[in-house]
Amino acid sequence: ATTFTLTPEQEARLAPGFLRGRDGAFKPRDIRPPSAPEIWSMGLALYSTPADYLTLLRALLNNGAPLLRPESCARILANAIGTARVPKLAPAAFGSEPIDLYPDIAKTHSLAAMRLEADHPGGRRAGTAFWAGIQNTHWWRIRPPASRACS
Repeated sequence: ATTFTLTPEQEARLAPGFLRGRDGAFKPRDIRPPSAPEIWSMGLALYSTPADYLTLLRALLNNGAPLLRPESCARILANAIGTARVPKLAPAAFGSEPIDLYPDIAKTHSLAAMRLEADHPGGRRAGTAFWAGIQNTHWWRIRPPASRACS
């Protein structure tokens, strides 16, 4: 199941997160979001099972199939913030450093991911959606040709 708040039973089954220290060793870390935040933050709010997360990713990466209609997939991955742009990202804590993914390329957010709004020379195209996630749950969807687009 995917949820914003955990039941006591789900809390008992919660897997810990880990952070690699400067010495190379992995250490457990607690990165739970606040239980009743003023704003549900993208990236630090949802709890999910691996099976649910993979089901969503398969749909986003496969033009919606089998979970969503292609039009729904297109809406989920479309620019949702208009002319605003994603700035350099502040560290999430735990000794992280600020990060500027794709410097000098305009980035926006969809309902599900960050997006490139211009082609990356020799790499991903405008409309590519991607996510890194605080638990390193990396994925990206390179925008397909217009004939199959889920932009």
